[in-house]
Amino acid sequence: MVGCLDLNDLTVEAPETIVARIKRALPYVRPEDVILAPDCGMKYLPPDVALGKMTAMVAAAKRLRPSSAGASLRSQQGARIGSILSHMSSAHRA
Repeated sequence: MVGCLDLNDLTVEAPETIVARIKRALPYVRPEDVILAPDCGMKYLPPDVALGKMTAMVAAAKRLRPSSAGASLRSQQGARIGSILSHMSSAHRA
């Protein structure tokens, strides 16, 4: 698991920044073992910042994934992440 978001900064990272952070971990973790994680503390962020950071993390994950292997699993994970982001967005509007 690789913490890839800076939760001490309210600025939403660009996906490229997150990709660079993950690539720095690759000498220590095999690519197939990398799980992107937001790190702890997301609940303390304003909802719009948390949603932006999670959206950027998903975009970075899409850029890092190989295009051929595990398409079914990625599709299932993407659906779960999409559901979470949708829920966060709905809760923010309420």
